[in-house]
Amino acid sequence: LSVKFSIKKKIILVILLSSLTLCLVLSVAVSYYLGGKLTDQKIEQVLKIGIEQTHETHALFDKNRLFAKMLGTRTRVREFILDRKKVSEKELLGIFSEYAKENSDYLSIYLLDKNGIGLVSTDPRFIGQDYSFRDYFKKSIKGEPAVSSLVGKTSNEFGYYFSHPVKADDGEVIGVLVVKTNSVEINNSILSSEISKGVTSMMVDEFGVVLVSNKKERFLNSLGKISSENNDIIKQTNRFLGKEINSLGYDSVQRVVNNYRDIETVKLYDDRDGDEEIISVIRIGDLPFYLISEIELKHINYFVLSIVFPIVLIIVFGMAISGLLIYLLINNFIRPLQKFKVLSESIGKGDFSKKININTRDEFSDLSSAFNKMTDNLSDLYRDMDKKVQEKTAGIKSKTKEVEDQNNTILNILKDVENEKKKVEIIASDLEKFKLAVDNATDQVVITDSEGIVIYGNERMEKITGYTREEALGKKAGVLWRLPMADSYYKNLWETIKVQKKTFLSQIQNKRKNGEIYTADISISPILNDKNDILYFVAIEHDITERVEAEDQIRKVLNDMQEQAQNLIIAKSKNEAILTGIGDGVVTTNQDGVITFANQSTLDMLGFKIDEVLDKSVIDVLKISDENGDAVPVNRRPMIRAITTGEKATVPLGTTYYYQRKDGSRFPVGITVSPFLFNEKIIGTIEVFRDITVEKDVDKAKTEFVSLASHQLRTPLTSIGWYAEMLLSGDAGKLNAQQKEYLNEVDHGNRRMVKLVNSLLNISRIELGTFSVEPELTDLKVIVGDVVDELKTVISENKTNVEVVYGDGLEKIFIDPRLIRIVYQNLLTNALKYTPIGGNVKLEIKTDGDNILNSISDNGCGIPSSQQSSIFQKLFRADNAKFKDSEGTGLGLYIVKSIIEQSSGGKIWFESVENKGTTFFFTLPKKGMTPKKGSRPLN
Repeated sequence: LSVKFSIKKKIILVILLSSLTLCLVLSVAVSYYLGGKLTDQKIEQVLKIGIEQTHETHALFDKNRLFAKMLGTRTRVREFILDRKKVSEKELLGIFSEYAKENSDYLSIYLLDKNGIGLVSTDPRFIGQDYSFRDYFKKSIKGEPAVSSLVGKTSNEFGYYFSHPVKADDGEVIGVLVVKTNSVEINNSILSSEISKGVTSMMVDEFGVVLVSNKKERFLNSLGKISSENNDIIKQTNRFLGKEINSLGYDSVQRVVNNYRDIETVKLYDDRDGDEEIISVIRIGDLPFYLISEIELKHINYFVLSIVFPIVLIIVFGMAISGLLIYLLINNFIRPLQKFKVLSESIGKGDFSKKININTRDEFSDLSSAFNKMTDNLSDLYRDMDKKVQEKTAGIKSKTKEVEDQNNTILNILKDVENEKKKVEIIASDLEKFKLAVDNATDQVVITDSEGIVIYGNERMEKITGYTREEALGKKAGVLWRLPMADSYYKNLWETIKVQKKTFLSQIQNKRKNGEIYTADISISPILNDKNDILYFVAIEHDITERVEAEDQIRKVLNDMQEQAQNLIIAKSKNEAILTGIGDGVVTTNQDGVITFANQSTLDMLGFKIDEVLDKSVIDVLKISDENGDAVPVNRRPMIRAITTGEKATVPLGTTYYYQRKDGSRFPVGITVSPFLFNEKIIGTIEVFRDITVEKDVDKAKTEFVSLASHQLRTPLTSIGWYAEMLLSGDAGKLNAQQKEYLNEVDHGNRRMVKLVNSLLNISRIELGTFSVEPELTDLKVIVGDVVDELKTVISENKTNVEVVYGDGLEKIFIDPRLIRIVYQNLLTNALKYTPIGGNVKLEIKTDGDNILNSISDNGCGIPSSQQSSIFQKLFRADNAKFKDSEGTGLGLYIVKSIIEQSSGGKIWFESVENKGTTFFFTLPKKGMTPKKGSRPLN
């Protein structure tokens, strides 16, 4: 019983220790692996988001730098500094104020002379002030653009300062243009970014001073201790108006900022909150600003623990169940051992009469039979054992001495053999290493005897030549690989290695087993004995076929490139000749709007010389005005729209722009500007324009004729309508059925003619620019309700399901109710007209940023994709629309587009799938329509 207890105890102990050990190992491994992985992933995620954020922030800085550059390079700014009589302070201030009004982020725009004194400013307080001590002035007066962050000494406001040098024609810096922006846009880009949601984020300057942080108390504090040299710079420039800069205790991070080379992370222990932190430092482009992200490891550790702890519990529970099952199985398995114990004790006492019976039908059953048989045999052997032992004892004693002597001799021999075996093993190991190195060499290695018979070849030989080792061994190398070598070459080879006993080096062409020719570098060296006789030849061959082919290919490519370069030169000359001789004006600019090319037609139309155009701002050269002679705002000019949007830009529909010649006269132009894109980045633009004076005169005459003819038609049509109505009402006597039918056709045709004439009058007023825009505070819901009521008869006849949806926050806006009514009438009428009976029409109005977005959708016939590009053209109707309604004029959508774009600056577009439906979208700015005086309203 004690043995049985001991075995169970051991089994339990082994299982328990094994389970605990395995649980511990697995738990530690899982914790270590997941903890490291999740921590690294979190840090990597923060770095990726941080890099993306620096790009976005850098783009905001670039936008303001480009704006400062655009102003600093303007001709009027330069002329003001050089000649106050030519450009007045009032004119320059007007230019600055116009930009400041367009963008409320610009706190002030001001011009400094070369001594740093304020000359012109949108903030009068800056005029006459000395800013020569500022960093941005010191850099820009040396000819470099600059960006600084500081607290203004005049305004006492923190902001970002973008400066650009103003240069004379000879390149001398004569002043500095400065744009001061508030910190709202840049701060919001960081504080509302993805990176600020999970970590502490900051933006610091080159001195480590915090400029932005989602922890407000850190503003204008430094990461660590500022060096005395940097402290002197801050005091000299008075960039923070003497505010005391306190250290946040991140000295190691401060050192990274001061010596920044690449993205770095710093692990440190924060004494303030007793937590370990990972802090990343990423520079924002080429700017002296850095994005700092502070990750607290305790948050990551809590997250890791929440994942690891359940996994460890599962492991422990699983191991406990497994250990219990294993114990029960083993306990059941070893139960037959008790019977073997009892039998063993009987045999040990000399009792061979007992037997063991086990019927488990496994190894224990076989073992019990063997035990029983062994007991019988032991009983027989035991009786004869004493006698035989006595007989053998005497013989063994006599031979013991002899055996001992032989053993000693054998041991000595075995020692010698062992020593020799070790020596042989060392040699064999060295040979094996040599063979392994040669077999795995990248070059072919062949060893021949003194007559050139192959006695060894490595694996590379088989790959290069195609011959197996069995095929090559015992063959003469010259027979296998001689061709296509010339006889003279072959003789020179043997002369060098056989007679002169020197190494032969050359480049050869050999033939593989399959007949393929290849090129190789070859080295054949004779191996000599002490008597200078040749024992072997060792040949090393390096296949350079691919290299030779690549060199040939490179030579061909170079030849092709030279030919292409020549062709490009010829094509460039042809293109320049074409552009020079073309009748339209052609102007190209770089991404900053600086002119890089202008053809002769441009110079002829504008009256400039080539040196008065090249390298000048397109805004200064191509002066654009509208029909009233007012300058077109910069953001509405086709060239600027193309640069900022990356899309082709033209003159807005129904609008005429004028270019000003050098002598001050104007002429109307048609303009098309296309951007140059490289790697999805704008690198310049090309503008094509032409003088449309003749076309405009012809178009004006045509429009005036249409207007006159339409006016002349309205009077007789009105009379026809009145008399038809009188006849139908019986004023001239009772009509029979046929007469009434004819008069109904006359009345219907007259109404169509009146509608067509009204549309033609509207178009003539749009194109002549004579229609008026009279905005008033209007509720769009009321307009839409009135239009839907007007169309109730059509809606009822067609059994159309009309749904009107208004979004939240929809307020009244200043628009012309007559014009917007025309828009809704046209779009809703079209939707009802081209939707089948029982169809669906939905009108939705909702706010969308600074706009109100309108959509009118139907499930009607749709617009064929091949005709969608022409849908807003005058008199155009899609084929399926003509089939469904033959009475349309094709003028409604043209009028709608003109109203939306000309009166409010909104946009209109559509989405359509043939036989499935169409949705028209248009936007109205919340600021409303701009009033416009005109001789006539639209009908």
